[in-house]
Amino acid sequence: CPDQTWHQDVKADGSPLKFARTYTHSHSLFIALQDTSSEMGATSFCPGSHYCANDGMAHVCEEFGLQLSETPRGVWSSGDAALLSQHVWHRGARHSDPDAPERILFVMTFLARPDLTMRDRRQLSRGTYFHMRWNMWGHTFQDLVDAAYSMAKPFSVLRCLGVWKPPNRNWGYDLMTSGLLRCANNQQGMTYYELQVFVDNVMSKLGIPEWLQGPVTEQDDAWQIYLKETLSKSLDFCGRLNLYALGIYLLLVILVATVRRKRSVLTGSLYRLVWTHGIILLLGYHVLKHIYESPFATELRANRMLMRAFPVDNEIGLEDASISTGPLALPERDDVLVGSRFDARFLGAFDRWLDYHPGNKLFRTLVSTNAGYYKDYSSLAPVFPEEILRTVESQTTLRGGRFLSQDYQFGLWNVMSNAQVHEYTRQSLLAASSAVLADLNQEIAYMLADYRFGLKRGTVLARISQETLLHWRNDVLFPQSVQPPAVPWSLATSVPTIFTVKSPLVTATTTNAESTLVPLCLNHKRWTDKIPNLDRKFDIGDLVMVHDEQEEEEEWFRGSIIRFDSSDNRYMVSYEDGGTDNVHLEELHPLVRLEQDVTRVQVEFERGEWYPGTVSYIHPNRNIDVEYDDGDFNENVPYWKYHVLVDE
Repeated sequence: CPDQTWHQDVKADGSPLKFARTYTHSHSLFIALQDTSSEMGATSFCPGSHYCANDGMAHVCEEFGLQLSETPRGVWSSGDAALLSQHVWHRGARHSDPDAPERILFVMTFLARPDLTMRDRRQLSRGTYFHMRWNMWGHTFQDLVDAAYSMAKPFSVLRCLGVWKPPNRNWGYDLMTSGLLRCANNQQGMTYYELQVFVDNVMSKLGIPEWLQGPVTEQDDAWQIYLKETLSKSLDFCGRLNLYALGIYLLLVILVATVRRKRSVLTGSLYRLVWTHGIILLLGYHVLKHIYESPFATELRANRMLMRAFPVDNEIGLEDASISTGPLALPERDDVLVGSRFDARFLGAFDRWLDYHPGNKLFRTLVSTNAGYYKDYSSLAPVFPEEILRTVESQTTLRGGRFLSQDYQFGLWNVMSNAQVHEYTRQSLLAASSAVLADLNQEIAYMLADYRFGLKRGTVLARISQETLLHWRNDVLFPQSVQPPAVPWSLATSVPTIFTVKSPLVTATTTNAESTLVPLCLNHKRWTDKIPNLDRKFDIGDLVMVHDEQEEEEEWFRGSIIRFDSSDNRYMVSYEDGGTDNVHLEELHPLVRLEQDVTRVQVEFERGEWYPGTVSYIHPNRNIDVEYDDGDFNENVPYWKYHVLVDE
């Protein structure tokens, strides 16, 4: 059999890598049950790929992937295990040894269920557990201790439906919760186009008549409409059926009592009817009351359980002065990203995801290198610490990177002003020079995020608390000293050499796993402007546009440099659509960034008709709003209907 394709076990529309505050992160434990050689198809994985949100990583994994059998013994030993994040790209290799037995693995997938009493409101991410057996839902690690008992019928059925569990066990994710989450999110298995398949293959085979089912529509909430109407019709039908049965029963009792002329028949029948229905109604009332008052239902009614990760319009409140109002931009590789949607302990490793963005890595390296100098020189003339600030900022932006801050309300990225960059760099240097300051700054960030995204968001308390926390950070932890005087030109031109870092700090990367913060557009862009072939040089990891001139038109494709061959001036480029190519320097152009009110574009208004304009708004999916040169305006232009104009 051939090699399995390289893949992640978490799907893009339910990935905690891209939606860290919405979905839980999950892991898989692969345990070898026999010595497994490479020829037997030992599992392969690509180190570091759990930090990559790109699609089409197979070509990178082919070059940098490893097999678990690559050990001194040459086998993946029996009993050895590999614990992988479900974001890691991996595959099952081909079984190529006809004399070797089939490989046998024990694979267990697990994740932490959010605690309704705590701040973690994330929901089940979309991964391979969507395909596991229905009666495996609802279990926890504890059940593995006595799996033959607790994971066997009828207990497995009760657990998976969320009906009952042993008193000394905890609840796992049950099948009902999983299904309803998929239904609410229009995810795999519960999309509108799969509803008709469910009706034909399940409801029809069960003999459920059409008049008892809800309508089948093609709306995004088709499942919700169908299930709601089906339940409503079923309850109405059962209620009517019960009333009809009671009516017929009473008529028969009256008829028998009349024919036999015995009143005791009537009273005895009514007595039994009251007892039987009374007990059922009383039990039903207590069950419903217990459910209604349960933490699950209470949190659900209060809109706190599995609540939206970020505030909606009516929860935002007044204008927040801490939000950057600079022009919108899309993050690129060399940008420093100052995020605002992380800062939660329950995020685990994902809380530091931005630290591994290439621009942030460079900035952090520069900050840690210069923090001690900045602290020591703060007691000297203002020109000395000020020059360290400028050195860090200039070396960070040496390759064209920008400082972008994230609007926590909408998640958009804004270009920071020079004053904001200066203050952020100053605070970063101070925090890096003192562990106490760093810890206090992190605690303030946790509390800010809790008031912005937690249960109290949108309240007066949250607003006042945010203002107080920002005051603590800006005026107490990192107070502004007296503004330094302007640096004399003669001194400003001579001092930088004192603080110049001896060795280059711009680090080259060897894989495409860190090439972007979020998945970039997989579609190529077309360019009509002829770009001259300049004498440029690129570093490994640089994002570029590759020129491909066809007979009728010329095209430009986005990609990143992964290798350089100095003998013939050619670069190996990894394209966003998953392919690679060996490209000559003359075919490369630096990537042009999108920036609000700055970037010039041409938009295909109608087929074949292109009009110039300026970007006025940038959507997270790379769609744009455009203000045309003739005064017209167009909103939400798809990324495949515009191209960026490049200055000659």
